[in-house]
Amino acid sequence: MMGEDLDSSDIQDMISLEEHLDKVSGLVRKRKDKLMDNRLELQKKKTGLELQIRNQLNENIACYHRARMEEQDKHDLYSNYGFYQLGRPSTPLHALPPDPELRLQPNQPNLKDS
Repeated sequence: MMGEDLDSSDIQDMISLEEHLDKVSGLVRKRKDKLMDNRLELQKKKTGLELQIRNQLNENIACYHRARMEEQDKHDLYSNYGFYQLGRPSTPLHALPPDPELRLQPNQPNLKDS
């Protein structure tokens, strides 16, 4: 029904049209409210997931820093003893003094002969 058609309508048609408009506007309002509720629920879920992600990220960063501190402590431990630098000998092997040569003295008797 168009606006021009309302001039020729009787009172019963107008009442019926008004009731129909009230009913339809109520349905539209309910649908809008449902969509708004869904949107609010999704926003709450999104906020909860963002919080979980942020907490997990902070936990991962803390774990990384703890591991770095442990590595630094190991490095400091080796450095303080002076034997190792980053897990390697502090002096190269070719710079170490040679092992003393072991020789038998010629005046020692052979124990098998006795």
